[in-house]
Amino acid sequence: MLDWLKQLTSLLAQENSISLVTVIRVGGSVPREVGARMLVGRHLEAGTIGGGNLEYQSIAIARDILLSGQTATVSRTFALGPALGQCCGGQVELLFEPVFRDQSWLASLQGESGRSGWWCRPLESAGGRLPGIYCADQCGSNPLRKRDPAIAGAQLLEIDNTRWFCEPLYADNPEVWLFGAGHVGQAVVAQLALLRCDVVWIDQRAGLLQAPLAAAPRFSLTMRECLVPAEEVADAPAQVHYVVMTHSHAIDYDVCRAVLERRDFRYLGLIGSVTKGNQFSRRLRHRGVPDSVIKRMHCPLGFGSIRSRRPESIALSLAAQLAVLWEHTGID
Repeated sequence: MLDWLKQLTSLLAQENSISLVTVIRVGGSVPREVGARMLVGRHLEAGTIGGGNLEYQSIAIARDILLSGQTATVSRTFALGPALGQCCGGQVELLFEPVFRDQSWLASLQGESGRSGWWCRPLESAGGRLPGIYCADQCGSNPLRKRDPAIAGAQLLEIDNTRWFCEPLYADNPEVWLFGAGHVGQAVVAQLALLRCDVVWIDQRAGLLQAPLAAAPRFSLTMRECLVPAEEVADAPAQVHYVVMTHSHAIDYDVCRAVLERRDFRYLGLIGSVTKGNQFSRRLRHRGVPDSVIKRMHCPLGFGSIRSRRPESIALSLAAQLAVLWEHTGID
């Protein structure tokens, strides 16, 4: 279940009605993406659609809707120019949806147990069709039949002269397998804990693996002590993001070799210099690993524009590199 649905359930336990304010269409330079959402009650609010006057006015509109007792959804388009005092210059269309504790569709969303469900609702009259849960592999009258499969998140679709807003009810976290619990490894975990991801943290030294003091709601951490770190690679699912920074170059090499021989990884970052990367590449090439696979290994890892070797700076550089990768592949 997504975070906003958990927040909605929590807020509805405190107030009888909540207005969902969702970004459904954007154009030009805007502060948030399609699917960004804010929850507004008469006295409470959670989330953000970008801040500034746009958010201030949206909260006022959402509360006016709740106070009026209105039950229908409303969409409004805002130009982010002089009228709002925001210099972005783009356009944002927002959907205002009043939600009440006893609505049947809310119970359906909370009871959805599959991982392929999408919540779709028509923004205009659609021949009596109501909001519902749809699966992406259904066809016929399913509004998802026209969604762009290259976009993992929410989409605004037009079907038979009716606009539908559809969004997935589940989103898998990107998975990072981090080898090494030294000073840099600990800094990396503390930095990744601020993001939405699942981390498997591996080291053979007892007592070094420690959970971070603070973490984002969608962050999870699994810690493994093991004798041979490279053997853990066999247990990883496909499309994992591997980060290798153990206390031993020999262990680093064995882990990288195991990852590259699998070939089904999403990312492989190795701590070290260009020289270390070149040495590993020669050895891997001698072992028969193709150049096309070896070139997917990032060494040094992170962004080269951050030159500091402080553990915190390396961790920040790596987290930024992963965040950009996740954004471009639709994970985030």
